[in-house]
Amino acid sequence: MKKLLQLLFLIIFSLIFSQNNDEEMRTCRLKFEIDTLGLSKSNIITLKITNHENRNLKISDAFPMMRIQATDIEKYNEKAKVYEKQNSYFTDVNCTNCFGKFLTLKPNKSLNYRIDLSKQYLIEKALKEPKLKYRFSLHFDTIDILKYSAFRKCYAESFTSEKIVYKTK
Repeated sequence: MKKLLQLLFLIIFSLIFSQNNDEEMRTCRLKFEIDTLGLSKSNIITLKITNHENRNLKISDAFPMMRIQATDIEKYNEKAKVYEKQNSYFTDVNCTNCFGKFLTLKPNKSLNYRIDLSKQYLIEKALKEPKLKYRFSLHFDTIDILKYSAFRKCYAESFTSEKIVYKTK
């Protein structure tokens, strides 16, 4: 009887003091926009991230080059006047301390990242041939872009852009 009572108390206390896991982690309401205006001349794109959460988020002030990859790559065939699909590879990057300082991004405010595609290692590796026209999407791995906190109940989902046309130098 004593053991049964101990077991009953153990179950009751575990139910009372257990964590409430009703609220699961969800995707943060972030809006990703990419500006490719002037890409052919300057090699620079702008990634704009807007916070649509009701609270401030801590976000990195820099976007590391190892977290940007070209996907769905197509090379332009000048003779046939068509884009030909290229073998794509996806590199799984494990990078500790990749991000810079973390800034506070207030609700409905944005942060812009200026990214020089010619200096992105994984993009240079994928778009190897000079003076060729490519069409591809950019994949931004944003898994660690937000700083973890006990109050933040969301995470940043990775973002893949629409197709971009780019001529290598």
